[in-house]
Amino acid sequence: MAELKLRNLPLQDRDIAEVIEGIQPGLATISFNQSRFGPLAFEPLLRQHAASLTGIYLGSKTFTVTSAMVQKILTTCHQLMRFGADMLNVRDILGIADIDAEDSEDVDEEGGGKNKGRDWVCTKLTLFEVFICGLKDKPLSWHKGVFKQLSRLECLEELYVGACTEFKENTQRSVFQNETICDGLDMRLEAGLGSLSSLKQLVGVGFSYMKQELDEEDVRWMVASWPNLMAVFGELNTERSKSVRLAAILEERGIRTTVDELDSDVEEQDFDLFEMFQVYWY
Repeated sequence: MAELKLRNLPLQDRDIAEVIEGIQPGLATISFNQSRFGPLAFEPLLRQHAASLTGIYLGSKTFTVTSAMVQKILTTCHQLMRFGADMLNVRDILGIADIDAEDSEDVDEEGGGKNKGRDWVCTKLTLFEVFICGLKDKPLSWHKGVFKQLSRLECLEELYVGACTEFKENTQRSVFQNETICDGLDMRLEAGLGSLSSLKQLVGVGFSYMKQELDEEDVRWMVASWPNLMAVFGELNTERSKSVRLAAILEERGIRTTVDELDSDVEEQDFDLFEMFQVYWY
Protein backbone atom coordinates (compact mmCIF):
# COMPACT_ATOMS: atom_id res chain seq x y z
CA MET A 1 0.00 0.00 0.00
CA ALA A 2 1.42 3.39 -1.01
CA GLU A 3 -1.14 5.59 0.73
CA LEU A 4 -3.26 5.47 3.89
CA LYS A 5 -6.01 8.03 4.50
CA LEU A 6 -8.33 7.83 7.49
CA ARG A 7 -10.72 10.75 7.81
CA ASN A 8 -13.71 11.43 10.03
CA LEU A 9 -13.57 7.90 11.40
CA PRO A 10 -14.02 7.24 15.16
CA LEU A 11 -10.88 5.10 15.35
CA GLN A 12 -8.95 4.71 18.57
CA ASP A 13 -5.18 4.60 18.83
CA ARG A 14 -5.13 0.80 19.14
CA ASP A 15 -7.32 0.40 16.03
CA ILE A 16 -5.01 2.60 13.97
CA ALA A 17 -1.97 0.71 15.28
CA GLU A 18 -3.45 -2.57 14.03
CA VAL A 19 -4.07 -1.09 10.59
CA ILE A 20 -0.51 0.23 10.32
CA GLU A 21 1.04 -3.00 11.60
CA GLY A 22 -0.82 -4.89 8.87
CA ILE A 23 0.74 -2.84 6.08
CA GLN A 24 3.94 -4.11 4.51
CA PRO A 25 6.95 -1.77 4.76
CA GLY A 26 6.92 0.83 2.01
CA LEU A 27 4.05 3.14 2.97
CA ALA A 28 4.58 6.47 1.19
CA THR A 29 1.90 8.80 2.57
CA ILE A 30 -0.34 8.80 5.61
CA SER A 31 -2.99 11.34 6.62
CA PHE A 32 -5.50 11.57 9.45
CA ASN A 33 -8.04 14.05 10.66
CA GLN A 34 -10.19 13.92 13.78
CA SER A 35 -8.66 10.62 14.88
CA ARG A 36 -7.11 9.30 18.09
CA PHE A 37 -3.73 8.59 16.52
CA GLY A 38 -1.33 8.25 19.44
CA PRO A 39 1.71 6.41 20.79
CA LEU A 40 0.42 2.92 19.98
CA ALA A 41 0.07 3.78 16.29
CA PHE A 42 3.14 6.00 16.20
CA GLU A 43 5.56 3.21 17.13
CA PRO A 44 4.81 0.86 14.19
CA LEU A 45 4.51 3.83 11.82
CA LEU A 46 8.16 4.76 12.30
CA ARG A 47 9.44 1.23 12.87
CA GLN A 48 8.00 -0.11 9.61
CA HIS A 49 7.73 2.94 7.36
CA ALA A 50 10.16 5.70 8.40
CA ALA A 51 12.45 4.93 5.47
CA SER A 52 9.69 5.22 2.85
CA LEU A 53 7.37 7.97 4.09
CA THR A 54 7.26 11.02 1.82
CA GLY A 55 4.04 12.61 3.09
CA ILE A 56 2.58 12.80 6.60
CA TYR A 57 -0.44 14.79 7.78
CA LEU A 58 -1.41 14.42 11.44
CA GLY A 59 -3.41 17.59 11.98
CA SER A 60 -7.00 18.81 11.95
CA LYS A 61 -8.20 17.92 15.45
CA THR A 62 -5.82 14.99 15.88
CA PHE A 63 -4.94 16.31 19.33
CA THR A 64 -3.45 13.04 20.59
CA VAL A 65 -0.35 13.69 18.48
CA THR A 66 2.27 15.15 20.80
CA SER A 67 4.99 17.67 20.09
CA ALA A 68 7.59 15.00 20.86
CA MET A 69 6.11 12.80 18.10
CA VAL A 70 6.36 15.66 15.61
CA GLN A 71 10.00 16.27 16.49
CA LYS A 72 10.73 12.53 16.20
CA ILE A 73 9.31 12.48 12.67
CA LEU A 74 11.43 15.45 11.62
CA THR A 75 14.58 13.82 12.97
CA THR A 76 13.86 10.35 11.56
CA CYS A 77 12.14 10.46 8.15
CA HIS A 78 14.83 11.27 5.58
CA GLN A 79 12.53 10.97 2.53
CA LEU A 80 9.77 13.23 3.83
CA MET A 81 8.60 15.85 1.32
CA ARG A 82 5.26 17.06 2.75
CA PHE A 83 4.50 17.36 6.44
CA GLY A 84 1.62 18.78 8.44
CA ALA A 85 0.75 18.56 12.13
CA ASP A 86 -1.06 20.66 14.71
CA MET A 87 1.87 21.91 16.74
CA LEU A 88 5.52 21.57 17.71
CA ASN A 89 6.85 23.03 20.96
CA VAL A 90 10.13 24.92 20.83
CA ARG A 91 11.44 22.92 23.80
CA ASP A 92 11.38 19.75 21.73
CA ILE A 93 13.14 21.50 18.85
CA LEU A 94 15.93 22.85 21.06
CA GLY A 95 16.20 19.83 23.35
CA ILE A 96 15.14 21.63 26.52
CA ALA A 97 13.50 19.07 28.76
CA ASP A 98 13.21 20.91 32.07
CA ILE A 99 10.16 23.14 31.85
CA ASP A 100 11.12 24.88 35.09
CA ALA A 101 14.65 25.74 34.01
CA GLU A 102 15.73 29.36 33.71
CA ASP A 103 15.16 30.51 30.14
CA SER A 104 18.33 32.56 30.01
CA GLU A 105 20.46 29.51 30.80
CA ASP A 106 18.76 27.08 28.45
CA VAL A 107 19.80 28.44 25.06
CA ASP A 108 23.04 30.03 23.90
CA GLU A 109 23.25 33.03 21.58
CA GLU A 110 23.35 30.76 18.52
CA GLY A 111 20.08 29.08 19.44
CA GLY A 112 21.49 25.85 20.84
CA GLY A 113 20.18 24.20 23.98
CA LYS A 114 22.29 22.61 26.71
CA ASN A 115 20.61 19.32 25.78
CA LYS A 116 20.77 20.27 22.11
CA GLY A 117 17.92 18.87 20.05
CA ARG A 118 18.73 16.60 17.14
CA ASP A 119 18.97 18.18 13.70
CA TRP A 120 16.06 17.67 11.35
CA VAL A 121 16.95 15.19 8.62
CA CYS A 122 14.00 15.75 6.27
CA THR A 123 15.93 18.07 3.96
CA LYS A 124 13.74 17.12 0.97
CA LEU A 125 10.68 18.82 2.47
CA THR A 126 8.76 21.06 0.08
CA LEU A 127 5.82 21.71 2.44
CA PHE A 128 6.03 22.37 6.19
CA GLU A 129 2.73 23.16 7.92
CA VAL A 130 3.12 23.10 11.71
CA PHE A 131 2.32 25.68 14.40
CA ILE A 132 5.60 26.25 16.26
CA CYS A 133 4.61 27.25 19.79
CA GLY A 134 6.01 27.72 23.30
CA LEU A 135 7.80 30.94 22.37
CA LYS A 136 5.74 33.49 24.27
CA ASP A 137 8.01 35.76 26.37
CA LYS A 138 11.07 33.69 25.44
CA PRO A 139 14.41 35.33 24.51
CA LEU A 140 15.32 35.85 20.86
CA SER A 141 17.90 33.05 21.10
CA TRP A 142 15.01 30.57 21.22
CA HIS A 143 13.57 31.95 17.99
CA LYS A 144 17.02 31.84 16.39
CA GLY A 145 17.28 28.17 17.30
CA VAL A 146 14.04 27.45 15.44
CA PHE A 147 15.15 29.43 12.39
CA LYS A 148 18.41 27.48 12.40
CA GLN A 149 16.50 24.21 12.01
CA LEU A 150 14.17 25.62 9.36
CA SER A 151 17.16 26.86 7.37
CA ARG A 152 18.16 23.23 6.78
CA LEU A 153 15.04 22.69 4.67
CA GLU A 154 16.44 24.22 1.49
CA CYS A 155 13.85 22.58 -0.80
CA LEU A 156 10.90 24.25 0.95
CA GLU A 157 8.33 25.84 -1.31
CA GLU A 158 5.65 26.39 1.33
CA LEU A 159 6.31 27.27 4.98
CA TYR A 160 3.37 27.71 7.36
CA VAL A 161 4.22 28.13 11.05
CA GLY A 162 1.01 29.85 12.18
CA ALA A 163 -1.76 28.50 14.38
CA CYS A 164 -4.68 26.62 12.88
CA THR A 165 -8.34 27.43 13.48
CA GLU A 166 -8.93 24.08 15.21
CA PHE A 167 -7.01 25.27 18.27
CA LYS A 168 -9.95 27.50 19.13
CA GLU A 169 -12.14 24.45 19.58
CA ASN A 170 -9.68 22.48 21.70
CA THR A 171 -10.31 23.24 25.36
CA GLN A 172 -7.11 21.44 26.37
CA ARG A 173 -4.91 24.02 24.64
CA SER A 174 -5.58 27.61 25.65
CA VAL A 175 -3.17 29.20 23.19
CA PHE A 176 -5.57 31.69 21.67
CA GLN A 177 -6.28 35.17 22.95
CA ASN A 178 -9.31 36.33 20.98
CA GLU A 179 -8.49 36.04 17.27
CA THR A 180 -4.69 36.27 17.47
CA ILE A 181 -2.08 34.86 19.81
CA CYS A 182 1.13 36.16 21.33
CA ASP A 183 2.77 32.74 21.06
CA GLY A 184 4.62 31.70 17.93
CA LEU A 185 7.72 32.43 15.88
CA ASP A 186 8.89 36.04 15.64
CA MET A 187 9.35 36.67 11.91
CA ARG A 188 11.76 39.60 12.21
CA LEU A 189 15.41 39.74 11.16
CA GLU A 190 16.24 40.60 14.75
CA ALA A 191 14.86 37.21 15.80
CA GLY A 192 16.79 35.23 13.19
CA LEU A 193 14.72 35.45 10.00
CA GLY A 194 17.93 36.04 8.04
CA SER A 195 18.83 32.37 8.51
CA LEU A 196 16.13 31.53 5.98
CA SER A 197 18.07 33.08 3.12
CA SER A 198 18.79 29.46 2.16
CA LEU A 199 15.13 28.89 1.20
CA LYS A 200 15.41 30.12 -2.39
CA GLN A 201 12.49 27.96 -3.62
CA LEU A 202 9.95 29.48 -1.22
CA VAL A 203 6.69 30.56 -2.88
CA GLY A 204 4.41 30.82 0.15
CA VAL A 205 5.00 31.69 3.80
CA GLY A 206 2.36 31.90 6.52
CA PHE A 207 2.10 32.93 10.16
CA SER A 208 -1.67 33.27 10.50
CA TYR A 209 -3.40 34.10 13.80
CA MET A 210 -0.11 35.31 15.31
CA LYS A 211 0.91 38.78 16.47
CA GLN A 212 3.87 40.11 14.51
CA GLU A 213 5.84 43.36 14.66
CA LEU A 214 7.52 43.35 11.25
CA ASP A 215 9.16 46.49 9.92
CA GLU A 216 9.98 47.65 6.41
CA GLU A 217 13.46 46.14 6.65
CA ASP A 218 12.00 42.69 7.32
CA VAL A 219 9.55 42.85 4.43
CA ARG A 220 12.11 44.13 1.95
CA TRP A 221 14.44 41.33 3.03
CA MET A 222 11.72 38.79 2.14
CA VAL A 223 11.38 40.32 -1.32
CA ALA A 224 15.14 40.29 -1.92
CA SER A 225 15.88 36.87 -0.40
CA TRP A 226 12.98 34.79 -1.72
CA PRO A 227 12.87 35.44 -5.49
CA ASN A 228 9.97 33.03 -6.09
CA LEU A 229 7.73 34.36 -3.31
CA MET A 230 4.07 34.62 -4.37
CA ALA A 231 2.11 35.00 -1.12
CA VAL A 232 2.44 35.92 2.55
CA PHE A 233 -0.35 34.84 4.90
CA GLY A 234 -0.87 36.63 8.21
CA GLU A 235 -0.86 40.05 9.83
CA LEU A 236 2.45 41.86 9.36
CA ASN A 237 2.21 44.23 12.31
CA THR A 238 -0.16 44.75 15.24
CA GLU A 239 -0.55 48.37 14.15
CA ARG A 240 -3.15 48.11 11.41
CA SER A 241 -1.99 51.08 9.34
CA LYS A 242 1.60 49.86 9.40
CA SER A 243 0.54 46.37 8.39
CA VAL A 244 -1.26 47.82 5.38
CA ARG A 245 1.81 49.84 4.37
CA LEU A 246 4.04 46.78 4.62
CA ALA A 247 1.56 44.73 2.60
CA ALA A 248 1.71 47.37 -0.12
CA ILE A 249 5.46 46.83 -0.46
CA LEU A 250 4.85 43.14 -1.12
CA GLU A 251 1.85 43.60 -3.37
CA GLU A 252 3.53 46.14 -5.63
CA ARG A 253 6.01 43.37 -6.42
CA GLY A 254 3.26 40.91 -7.23
CA ILE A 255 3.34 39.14 -3.85
CA ARG A 256 -0.12 38.51 -2.50
CA THR A 257 -0.98 39.16 1.16
CA THR A 258 -4.02 38.53 3.33
CA VAL A 259 -3.84 41.84 5.19
CA ASP A 260 -6.91 43.20 3.39
CA GLU A 261 -8.80 39.96 4.00
CA LEU A 262 -8.28 39.66 7.75
CA ASP A 263 -11.72 41.08 8.51
CA SER A 264 -13.44 38.58 6.22
CA ASP A 265 -14.68 35.12 7.03
CA VAL A 266 -11.97 32.68 8.17
CA GLU A 267 -13.22 29.90 5.91
CA GLU A 268 -12.86 32.15 2.86
CA GLN A 269 -9.24 32.91 3.76
CA ASP A 270 -8.43 29.24 4.21
CA PHE A 271 -10.08 28.41 0.88
CA ASP A 272 -7.96 31.02 -0.86
CA LEU A 273 -4.78 29.54 0.58
CA PHE A 274 -5.68 26.02 -0.52
CA GLU A 275 -6.80 27.27 -3.92
CA MET A 276 -3.46 28.95 -4.57
CA PHE A 277 -1.13 26.24 -3.39
CA GLN A 278 -3.18 23.03 -3.58
CA VAL A 279 -2.50 22.02 0.02
CA TYR A 280 -4.90 19.10 -0.22
CA TRP A 281 -4.20 16.41 2.32
CA TYR A 282 -7.49 14.53 2.24
